Amino acid sequence: MLVFGIGGNIDDIGGVENSIKSLIAASYCSMPITLICHAHVDGRITQYQAPNHVSLTLIEYKARSWKKSPLTRIYRDLFSNNPDARVICRHHKHVIAASKAGFKVVYLVPSMIHSQVRTELDGPASIEKLRLLVFGLLNHWAQIAALKAADCVAAFSITMKEQIERVVPVKNLKAPILICKPGIDIERFHPGDETERKELRVRFKVPEDSICLVIVSRLVSGKGINLAIESMPELGPRYHLMIVGDGLRREEYETLVKQLTPQVSIDFWGSRPNTEAFYRCADIFLMTSRAESLGQTILEAGASGLPIVAFSKRAGVVTATEELGLDQYISLAHEYSIESLVEAIRCAKGRIAKRSEIHSHFHDRFSWRKLLEQLTQAC
Repeated sequence: MLVFGIGGNIDDIGGVENSIKSLIAASYCSMPITLICHAHVDGRITQYQAPNHVSLTLIEYKARSWKKSPLTRIYRDLFSNNPDARVICRHHKHVIAASKAGFKVVYLVPSMIHSQVRTELDGPASIEKLRLLVFGLLNHWAQIAALKAADCVAAFSITMKEQIERVVPVKNLKAPILICKPGIDIERFHPGDETERKELRVRFKVPEDSICLVIVSRLVSGKGINLAIESMPELGPRYHLMIVGDGLRREEYETLVKQLTPQVSIDFWGSRPNTEAFYRCADIFLMTSRAESLGQTILEAGASGLPIVAFSKRAGVVTATEELGLDQYISLAHEYSIESLVEAIRCAKGRIAKRSEIHSHFHDRFSWRKLLEQLTQAC
């Protein structure tokens, strides 16, 4: 039996949820799976359906900060019936609960909370940022406990490994950190044909003959969305930007766009489950984050045939982009500035015609089945 634990709901859109869906789909027919996830906070019924070849049991829980977490009970009940189950968690509270129950646990670390929160605290002080700071401190200490409790800590990049080791030295872990690669859903992320692309550009209101840029990201300060928006006047009227995602900064970014109008062509699409359609519609993918432990969206965009634009470490960002082996399919901006970003975008423009070549490059390197085998054998 295989158990997955995540802190959100499996219907959510994000790297953690997408990775678990893909690992479930990559599982063997004979392996029953239990997925433990948070229920929708608004009471909605979870819509996720596992592939037909998977025997899946879904356990949803509700957690409130002022109440005792039900996770310890859930994992203890599972352990009493399936003590040899393999447990893979993508949330620190699940790691702690599963470890207390007696399971051997693999912690596939999504990000280091202190690094993530730090990048989102920029700008003027506010009550919202105070809440974020308190949240960050509490979960930072819980994550440290999880790292020490896990039988195997796994990371998607050397950058992520280094961040972990700065918080918890290797000598305090039960085993050396496992470096592994994520996969790509080959059925979802591919270039599509020219007819589909044209239809999508009409559907998403992309101006005819424009060069379409796409960002798929949470709209928070650490993702650098404002820099992408502010680069648009410099690029000129032929460029169009689609921003797919939602977050605390959306209203601020929409106001910024209004201030630049009519110089820019930018649309906000909110959080969408069909991100693959936006990739197929676009010409270039932008990764403007200042901190990113991997950047699953880079892999999805590349598998969809898009050239990538991102910042190099010389620009002062803490990302794993340069570890991914993207070769000539990525244009790096070496300063964290509008001018450097614009230069990288113009450089990427020359690779738009290489969709099929870029797609093959990414699909040859990343496999969810290989990752699942690596994690299930880790402890």
